Amino acid sequence: MNWLLDNINVVYILLGIAALGLAVAGWVTRRVKFFALAGIPIVLIALVWLLTQFVVSDRQQIERNVQAIAQAAVAKDGHAIVKHLSHDFSYNGLKRDQIAELVNRTIDQWQISAIKVWEFDVVQLSRDEKSAKVNFKMTVSAAAVDRPTVVLCVTEWVLENDQWKMRSFDPRNPMQPDQKMPGAP
Repeated sequence: MNWLLDNINVVYILLGIAALGLAVAGWVTRRVKFFALAGIPIVLIALVWLLTQFVVSDRQQIERNVQAIAQAAVAKDGHAIVKHLSHDFSYNGLKRDQIAELVNRTIDQWQISAIKVWEFDVVQLSRDEKSAKVNFKMTVSAAAVDRPTVVLCVTEWVLENDQWKMRSFDPRNPMQPDQKMPGAP
């Protein structure tokens, strides 16, 4: 089910091609049954779309959590950030509860105005093992820097109470992923 939800565009394209092919066959042959058959993939597209509105895959939940963390960071809402971090979260020796203060200080220091998260890469995801490794890129716009900065984020996630929570966060230079991002707190 997760594969279907994570690759839903492929399903839409295949069903769309099937509907188009049947509609063309109906047009060429002037037979009504092909037009009627073309309705089946269209109904399936609608049903699949409804499914995606009510079921969230693990990958989608992690992406939504990352987006929520980015929005909360710009809004300087430490409480909203902490609710997406695991109980054993640690970053540079700081525990989960100390992260909110660090984020607020960093936002003020660099005068960060926007964070855009993009290019998600789920390296490993296992619901059975309750762990995931996800990399993504983040563009940070700050008044203290003359142009936006791109950061490669290497993260680990754990499944706690059926919710994906971030366990670790490692900012890296996207051009040299083995190096820590210069200037990162």
